Amino acid sequence: MIWPALAAALRRDSAARVPFLIAGREAGSVARVDLWSLRAWPHWLTVTDERVTLTASDPDAALAAVNIALREQGLVRAWRDEPYAIVDLADGERLASTERAAARFWGTLTLGAHATGYVADLVGR
Repeated sequence: MIWPALAAALRRDSAARVPFLIAGREAGSVARVDLWSLRAWPHWLTVTDERVTLTASDPDAALAAVNIALREQGLVRAWRDEPYAIVDLADGERLASTERAAARFWGTLTLGAHATGYVADLVGR
């Protein structure tokens, strides 16, 4: 069984985005219009017109540094200071951690839970 969110992520527009790989495994996708911003880190990222590959020996530290710069450039918004796992899109294995707000930039799978609660009081009876 494939999760609906994962199926949607795998149907990305290949004309608009390129795969994002970590350790040779597909982890997400990056918008072609943002590839220029990633060329500043050739020691951590290999950027071509076909893909972006994270090659850093410490992917968590590299992504943390890159994400801060992307935030300063206005490419990552709604910063949360919340570490979030990046997983292999094929099997769900954890590949790295990133700032949750950067998940959209990297096109990684995101999951969340939302709860709504109601409290009865004397006014709302």
